[in-house]
Amino acid sequence: MASRTLNFDNFMSEKKQEPIKVTVFGEQYDVKPEIPAIVMVTLARSDEATVSEFEATKMIINAGDIMFGKPVIDTFCRKGMRAEQLVELIKSVFDMINGKDVDGEEPEELDDESGMVTAGKKAKK
Repeated sequence: MASRTLNFDNFMSEKKQEPIKVTVFGEQYDVKPEIPAIVMVTLARSDEATVSEFEATKMIINAGDIMFGKPVIDTFCRKGMRAEQLVELIKSVFDMINGKDVDGEEPEELDDESGMVTAGKKAKK
């Protein structure tokens, strides 16, 4: 007879992944590579047909607060980040979490000898 026990804690511990490294204003931040459940619940409960642009932006900012933490978002704002930049940052992190290539290009690296920027090498999967 099959066991009728589910240990969801074991399932979650097996899913742990490396954080996404995000650099903003020269500082590196670690973001969990998963979308918090509260973000998905909020989006699912909202009716897109009745959500105003303001409410949609507010949901994105709330997602940023959850992903980075309110003090970090406040720091971005104090350092001069514009509203559209913050929204783009949060959307880009969502895309990375969902496995999308954010910029579609190889990362650039600075050549130590010449000081010239060169295309980086893609990591092997």
